[in-house]
Amino acid sequence: SGFTKVVESKGLVQFLLLVAKEREIMKACMAKHGGELIKYEGDNITARFDDELEAITCVAEVHERLHEYNQSVDEATKEVMMCIGVEHGEILMMGGDLFGWAWDVAYQLGEELADGSKHEILLGPDIFEIVSPKWKASNGVRFEARELEINGITLKASRMYTASDEEEARLH
Repeated sequence: SGFTKVVESKGLVQFLLLVAKEREIMKACMAKHGGELIKYEGDNITARFDDELEAITCVAEVHERLHEYNQSVDEATKEVMMCIGVEHGEILMMGGDLFGWAWDVAYQLGEELADGSKHEILLGPDIFEIVSPKWKASNGVRFEARELEINGITLKASRMYTASDEEEARLH
């Protein structure tokens, strides 16, 4: 999130540097947790996982590493804001395109509904139901129920966040 603002205010080179950093972090975490890169599309990354717990662990690790990156750079370069949508279910892949309810939900949660200024991770109802009883969240990770509308259908989603996210949001 926020890449359009970066291009407008700092130029294309800064945008490309941020995309490269995002991809570097995502690739490393996906390799570690068994994720498969489906495609890059600008600043968006689409991936799939065979194991739900590994997927959520990867998302949490990416979130943490992007926070660390933001803390390591000066204020002028602190532009990486993350929005992630996650859902579980069957998808159909045709070339680089994805189809299916799980894909629609994950895409809408990450691209349209998550707030980049809050570094939001939004979980669809199916993934939350599967992982919440089994996943050993690191200290400070919390879940907050949300009711969201996607394509005219209301669904119960969850926002995954850390205490540091809330502190950062209050500062802005």
